[in-house]
Amino acid sequence: MHGKFSDVEITGSVRHQSWTEEVIGTTMLSNDAEPMYVSVANSSGEPVVIYHDNPDATQIENWTEWIIPLQDLENQGLILTDVEKIAVGFGDKDNPKQNSGDGSM
Repeated sequence: MHGKFSDVEITGSVRHQSWTEEVIGTTMLSNDAEPMYVSVANSSGEPVVIYHDNPDATQIENWTEWIIPLQDLENQGLILTDVEKIAVGFGDKDNPKQNSGDGSM
């Protein structure tokens, strides 16, 4: 993710202006490639799980809206008027790995 300043005005005595780009306050993040999913559950029953279309979603660099049609949840048997839990996860929900998932979200 990059920030960009424009229309910047410098006043006073400035000698050298050779920089054009600089990382401020952070370093680039490098996430392990993993799928991303949302799990939605009713008060009873197994949760419905929807995976992001990009199997390496953890490596998407820019904020991206993920639209999940409610019909996709209903088609898997979720009762939309009885939602009790929503969770976002990474990796394979049914086969989690120990010590995986380096990175930030």
